[in-house]
Amino acid sequence: MNGKPILSFDTSALNHLTDDDNLDSCIAAIQSGYEVRLPELATGEIYANTKFQRRKALYEVCRKLLTNGYCISPPHWLISSLAKCHHRDPITFDWSNVPWRIRADEEQICASTILDDERLATSQWENQKNSKEDFEAGFKRGSSRGGGGLGPWNDWIKRQEQNGELLAVATNLYQRALSYDQNTGGLRVDQTVELGEEESGKFVNSCPPFRALVYAYAMTAYDRGCTQRPSGEPEYDAGRNDQLMSVYLPYCDKFITADGSQELCLREIARAASIATEVLSYSDFRVRVCPGSVNPPQSQAAPSSACPLAFRR
Repeated sequence: MNGKPILSFDTSALNHLTDDDNLDSCIAAIQSGYEVRLPELATGEIYANTKFQRRKALYEVCRKLLTNGYCISPPHWLISSLAKCHHRDPITFDWSNVPWRIRADEEQICASTILDDERLATSQWENQKNSKEDFEAGFKRGSSRGGGGLGPWNDWIKRQEQNGELLAVATNLYQRALSYDQNTGGLRVDQTVELGEEESGKFVNSCPPFRALVYAYAMTAYDRGCTQRPSGEPEYDAGRNDQLMSVYLPYCDKFITADGSQELCLREIARAASIATEVLSYSDFRVRVCPGSVNPPQSQAAPSSACPLAFRR
């Protein structure tokens, strides 16, 4: 909103920033050169930390980041709002005009109204645990169609794009988003519609956050279904929250993570889905922000190649 490059941090990056020996210098550099958008998915994981002192330290960092930043809604709220806005007026739909800010989180973080609520912290931890277990149950290893002979990820995802399987995933996610009953700005729909291939393709291509989610689901299906991984093929084994972070990629210029597996997956999702956001390890970003300071260990993730077209029609 202020014209500066936009940063987004996952939970692992916020943890590393909090523990940084040069925290004040890093915060000052971020405030000077960037706008920050804190994902609700990350702040929600902070709430789920059952250690009060750790929550307090993370909250303080988030408060400082919010002096030049905002909170962005949960992925399912964003996707639901995007789908409903498209459903109501597909002709003039513009994903960048759909509200994404969640002021309640900003106010709560700055006022620390739930910081010392141990019952809520425990409940959040249990909800996070159950959600991750349910997510993995939906992607049982070896259960993907095609069995173990999936081949390399790049070849597999191209086949999914070309044979309509990716559009089928997109249509299913679209219908689920329309049926989600969270009231995000009063966006309700009276009925759902069955999207044809052409309509699904148009929405996917016009809505980068939704497109990123489609590729994240496809990547998880590939990884969990790949019982016999091709030689040299990395594991795309990021979990539920890590993959859902893909929805935030189009809302920032740089996405920072200290989790090597997540860095690999989000980079590849950005490449495959033609999203220009740069995914950086915390250590790499740290070199850019505070180049004269001591540097934390590098996270390990493979670089990605240039972006192809998102959907081949």
